[in-house]
Amino acid sequence: MISRVVAVVYGSIFLYSFLTYTFDPFLQNSLFLQMVLILAFLKLYKKNRSNIIKIALIPLAIISVVPSIYISINYVDVAYRAGIPTQLEFVFGIITITTILALTWVFVGKVLAIIATAFIVYSYLGNYIPGMWGHGGYPLNMLIGYLYMTREGLWSIPMSIAATYVVAFNIMGSLLYRIKTAKLIMDGLSPLSRLKGGPGIVAVLSNMFLGMVSGSAPENAALTGTTFQPLLRSYGFSAEKSAAIIAAAAAGALIMPPVMGAAAFLMADLLGITYRDIVIAAFLPGFLYFTSLIIHVYLDTSSLMARGNLKGTVAVDRSSSFNLIKGFGHTLIPLVVVTYFILAGYSPTRAAMYAIISAVLVSLIKKDTRLNLKGFIEAIHEALDRVVMLGIAISAACLIYSSIMMTGLGLKLSLTIESLSAGNLFLALILIMISCLILGMGLPATVAYLIVAITIASAVVKLGIPPIAAHMFIFYFATFSTITPPVALALYTACAVFNSDVMKTGYNAIKIALPAFIVPFIFTIRPSLLALGTPAEAATSFVTGLLGLISITTALTGYMLRLITTIERVIYGIAGILIIFPETTYLTDILGVSMLLVMMTISIFTVKKMKKN
Repeated sequence: MISRVVAVVYGSIFLYSFLTYTFDPFLQNSLFLQMVLILAFLKLYKKNRSNIIKIALIPLAIISVVPSIYISINYVDVAYRAGIPTQLEFVFGIITITTILALTWVFVGKVLAIIATAFIVYSYLGNYIPGMWGHGGYPLNMLIGYLYMTREGLWSIPMSIAATYVVAFNIMGSLLYRIKTAKLIMDGLSPLSRLKGGPGIVAVLSNMFLGMVSGSAPENAALTGTTFQPLLRSYGFSAEKSAAIIAAAAAGALIMPPVMGAAAFLMADLLGITYRDIVIAAFLPGFLYFTSLIIHVYLDTSSLMARGNLKGTVAVDRSSSFNLIKGFGHTLIPLVVVTYFILAGYSPTRAAMYAIISAVLVSLIKKDTRLNLKGFIEAIHEALDRVVMLGIAISAACLIYSSIMMTGLGLKLSLTIESLSAGNLFLALILIMISCLILGMGLPATVAYLIVAITIASAVVKLGIPPIAAHMFIFYFATFSTITPPVALALYTACAVFNSDVMKTGYNAIKIALPAFIVPFIFTIRPSLLALGTPAEAATSFVTGLLGLISITTALTGYMLRLITTIERVIYGIAGILIIFPETTYLTDILGVSMLLVMMTISIFTVKKMKKN
């Protein structure tokens, strides 16, 4: 009950700011942190059964929240003093930083808590570190003041993104689920289950369309997993294979516009461009990612069925699509609204606010979708409750972000990447990919993206890659942290639904998404895929990228109309690499496509011959 009251109070404040003008960053961000801290302590209170711990949590919660309330009340005075704290503010800063690190340990994981602590210690003791990695160091008073009292510290860009865009789109997503937009999407795709590998294909497509609404991988994994579990299992997929399909597809929720993950909003701010530009640039790569997953599911299913390892039978609900559209078609209007206003150049918060208003209004059209006051309150509560863990992770990320900015560590890491890559673009991309995947194993996607983006993205830009391509490359590989253990929220959610082994499911998810791992390399070496060239160039990049992915997926699954030999798999793999490989004269493209067509022609004639016999 208390958490609902808190959510409604703060949700109302945020909705007001989205409808009018967002508050000063100090005020907006401190209100957000207050809400996150209160809801976090309420979660801890509810989780613990010990009365002693519950009693102890009450004063701890009050002490922890007071410093952020102090910022909300005195933000003008705090801003003018530019990080020079009074004795009280120094104590408040210590309390706030300690609370964030403690809650990060509890809610997000010890890896992020340790990394954030290490960065703060590095900022403080930099003068004791020899060589290029050392720096002048900061007195404790100055360090705490910088972190607690400046817009470059705790209240910096990452917190602003969370306090505006993330809150707005989470509320919008919750409302769309409440008015049954998700039901329309998933039920509308169900007839495709009759295709070979149909249940898996429907699960992928459902995640793609739901990703346009939510931008949350765990949420999509939970919703599509519970919905399609009976269908996937009855088709004959193992628990690990079923959970892997759901997890790999749910990971794409972060990269599919118009509603993407929090890291996409960060990218827009770091690059100094509008979110609309990010949405436009992300569309073709996102579509290519999901197309790659569909191709893999289809070919892999065909391979398993050809080997007799999958029965591939399913009962399909043949309910009328017309009746479905008639009953729930109007619930797509808010999605159209948010897309229109984003593309029209409105701020993401304003676009989301208009979608929220339209969701409430269109829900009244039909009784089955009608949203009452209780439903609206529940939607806000669900949205803000879902933000808690991300809010804590973002708070820890702000501490890391400010430490990197203070110490010049980003420039040093960028120079190191330049030195290790020796000016070779492909090697630099491999190093950045490894950095993202390693960080992603211990950090949420948004935090992993932020750290890599502000430290080593410039190294790739210096090699001639457009800034948006460099950042999108990092964004994609940070996104894959949702399926790479040990911090793999989409993977864990899918495993919980299907009761599958985490490591086996993780292996299968990476195998399914492996061709999609090539997509970032495609748009980095062919920036026209990010809408940076003419429409013809973008179309050419998309088609060649698609053909390359088909060829590589064929090599991985061992199937193209029939089971293929090892030599044929090698040829398909080489063809795929040639198609994707950058060549200004298009010679490798022509050679690769020719090899692919020849191999497919051989398969077609072989299948015809087998049928005749």
